[in-house]
Amino acid sequence: MTSKANIFNKYFTSISTAPDSILSKILPRFHMCIDLCIPPLSIDPLDVYHVLLSLNPNKSKGFDNWSNRLLKNCAQSLATPFSLLFNFILATSHFPTAWKIASVIPLHKSGSLHDVKNYRPVSILPSIWSFWKANPSTPLQLFWNQQLAL
Repeated sequence: MTSKANIFNKYFTSISTAPDSILSKILPRFHMCIDLCIPPLSIDPLDVYHVLLSLNPNKSKGFDNWSNRLLKNCAQSLATPFSLLFNFILATSHFPTAWKIASVIPLHKSGSLHDVKNYRPVSILPSIWSFWKANPSTPLQLFWNQQLAL
């Protein structure tokens, strides 16, 4: 099993752009200044509750090993603690390191199962990301949408 993992790792890294190569490129200088202040952000427990209820219980577990079924079934109990946690993250501007980790799995596209080129990498994120992905009404998203509409 380890040799298969190494083969996929070697292939996936060969077709990806490494962060070091991105950082070594010089970005163009932007000459636009914006005097915008982001208002204090707050996530309401009701928003968290609705997002948790909307999760597809048949999707696979996240990297954190929490299933969508668990999150959905416990939505009422989890909404307030999660909103407190999310508001703390916004207030401190510190996103937990453990939530930045993904598990990369090979997903077969088509063709021979024995050819590594017939697979694509898929990142399995922690289930908690569901809130940030699925909630277009997060305060930060609403703020940027308002600014873009101006």
